[in-house]
Amino acid sequence: MIRESLTEIRHTLHQYPDLSGGEQATAERICTWLAPTRPDRLHREIGGHGVLAIYGDESHPLILFRAELDALPIQEASNLSYRSDFAGKAHLCGHDGHMTMLIGLARRWHDHPVAGVRLGLILQPAEETGQGAAAMLADPIMQDLKPHRVFACHNIPGEALGHVLLRKGPITAAVHSTVLTLKGQSSHAAEPHLAHSPNRAIAQLLLAAESMTRADRTDPSFTVVTPIHTLIGGQAYGTTPGQGEIHLTLRAADDNRLATLQTLLLAYANKLAVQDQLNLEHTILEAFPASINDPDAIDEVILAIQDASLELSHLPAPYAWGEDMGHFLATWPGALIGLGSGVDLSPLHHPAYDFPDDLLDTGIDLFYHLLQRYQKS
Repeated sequence: MIRESLTEIRHTLHQYPDLSGGEQATAERICTWLAPTRPDRLHREIGGHGVLAIYGDESHPLILFRAELDALPIQEASNLSYRSDFAGKAHLCGHDGHMTMLIGLARRWHDHPVAGVRLGLILQPAEETGQGAAAMLADPIMQDLKPHRVFACHNIPGEALGHVLLRKGPITAAVHSTVLTLKGQSSHAAEPHLAHSPNRAIAQLLLAAESMTRADRTDPSFTVVTPIHTLIGGQAYGTTPGQGEIHLTLRAADDNRLATLQTLLLAYANKLAVQDQLNLEHTILEAFPASINDPDAIDEVILAIQDASLELSHLPAPYAWGEDMGHFLATWPGALIGLGSGVDLSPLHHPAYDFPDDLLDTGIDLFYHLLQRYQKS
């Protein structure tokens, strides 16, 4: 049987992306590629379409590594021979590369198993929507695990290729999306004074988003409020709208600060609603807790970096984006690791972004050296 190269695997994953919650085909491909590595346990359909593979003797400490199955609902803009076959779906965050690293790690384990340790691979669904990690953790199979550590990496465009980026404590922000719905009463457009319209409240909330933003990530008061979508009334030109909604993404340096930011936003929105005789409803969607790296795990990663002869930088502040890995790190000690993917690479979620194949071996080497660090535990 001919073994596909890791580059070919990554390109296949890139060409056939699945969106959050619909990763059946991607999960099946992963299982097909893992089968020749002979996992001792291979579980499918965990928390949706999640995959869990475990290698090694049950008596040894378990070290978990996690990657993401899902792509983004964005149209790819590239001339790659392996560009997405599906309109409006693309791997523009590097999850195709992260998955491929775990397949490569499984292959290396199969060829050179590490004595005295177990290897576990988590391929989680729905990372982009902040739902997959929590769903997997709710599964009894996952609840029975007692791992010593859990690790993941994320590629970082704008940083030198292969450079490892670490931080003790928070490494990604706490993030969620808030939908504010304002319901009042419509009127004729010729008589707007007779309406209870959301127009003014939504306009003021848009301005408030800017005033509530403190974008310096090195500042402990870092917060970002980003308007994502608004809807007021409809294309009925004779009617003053009586209902509207505004969608915002909130992010802060940690979970407590995010909760405070949400409270402040709701208090202001409620004040506006009372002024204009509106009923206010709110919903929180796509919640990502801050990813908090365990200090001991980071020290162990530093030793593995030295073993693998890689370059290291310590991050002065958490990244502003959210990461579903935060749920795993709130459950088990471990770390989210940054890997530089090139100073000239398009940014994450950009239509022209493509994970660099040269980074695959770097991630596999780092993870394998981490495993070796625990072989006498």
